[in-house]
Amino acid sequence: MKHYTHYLALLLLILAGLYKNANAQQNLVPNGNFEEYNSCPTGVGQIISLANWYTLTPSPDFFNACASISSLVNVPYANFGFQIPASGNGFIGLPDYYTSNYREFIGNGIIPLQKGGRYSVSMSVSLSNSSNGGSNGLGVFFYQ
Repeated sequence: MKHYTHYLALLLLILAGLYKNANAQQNLVPNGNFEEYNSCPTGVGQIISLANWYTLTPSPDFFNACASISSLVNVPYANFGFQIPASGNGFIGLPDYYTSNYREFIGNGIIPLQKGGRYSVSMSVSLSNSSNGGSNGLGVFFYQ
């Protein structure tokens, strides 16, 4: 099996579009557009710098315009290619598929959902310039 380096610069308003009811359009994901941070990232693997987000795997990356170009996490001059966020000044990056047994994940405590409620989930995703293939396995997982 050919191994692809899928570094999805998950520009994500990751779940920034998790809305309850189409009319209300209330964002249920705290800091869903990655604009709130505790400190400017100084290198890769610093999801901990983001408010409300945590890592479930070793090294997802937080990219922001406040970072120096030499840090490798600058916006728009990121280590994996030129990238402008879908909104604001930041985005996260993680490989969705690097080898058959390696992926990276991030998490966030969303505002509780109501049983029987209708919700919409959306996110912006971009394949980095240095990737040599894409993924069809990106998704969202909800749990209690």
